[in-house]
Amino acid sequence: MRDADDGLLGRMLWAWPEPVPFRLGHRAPQAIWAIRALDRLRELDLRPGDPPLPMPIPLTAEGRSLIESFCRAMQDRQRGAGPLLGSALGKARGQALRLTLVLELLCWCGEDGISPPPNGITPRAFTAATALINDCVSAWKIDPCRGVIGV
Repeated sequence: MRDADDGLLGRMLWAWPEPVPFRLGHRAPQAIWAIRALDRLRELDLRPGDPPLPMPIPLTAEGRSLIESFCRAMQDRQRGAGPLLGSALGKARGQALRLTLVLELLCWCGEDGISPPPNGITPRAFTAATALINDCVSAWKIDPCRGVIGV
C-alpha cells in the first residue's frame, strides 16, 4: 500500500458518544414488543424471481431534494479536508442513505398494527440520518479522531 487512504477508514461511521452513568432498570424489558417488532423485519418478503430480489424502497420526491442538498454540503466540506477525512466525507452520502433505510424500517417495525412495509423513504428518516452523519462529521474535529483519521 502506497498511502494510508485505501478507502477502508472512510467506510466507518466514527462516533464517540458521551458515556452514560450506569443505572439499574426499574421496569421489566418489553421483550414481547421487541420480538414482535423484529419479527416484522424478519418476515419482509422478497420480490418474486429467480433468484428472489429485495424489495426496493426508493426516496420520495422530497427525499431526493434533501439528499441532493446533503450531498452538496458534504462535497463542500470534502474540498477543504485532508485526504483521509476527504475520503470519509466522500462516503457520507452512501452512509446517509443506508442509515435512512435502517431508520425507516426500524420506525415501521416498532409501530403497532399490521401496516405494510414502507414503500418510500420519508423526509423524517432522511433528516434523522443526516443529523447523525452531521453530528459525526462535526465530532471528527475532536481529539480522539485526530490520531485515527488525521484531521
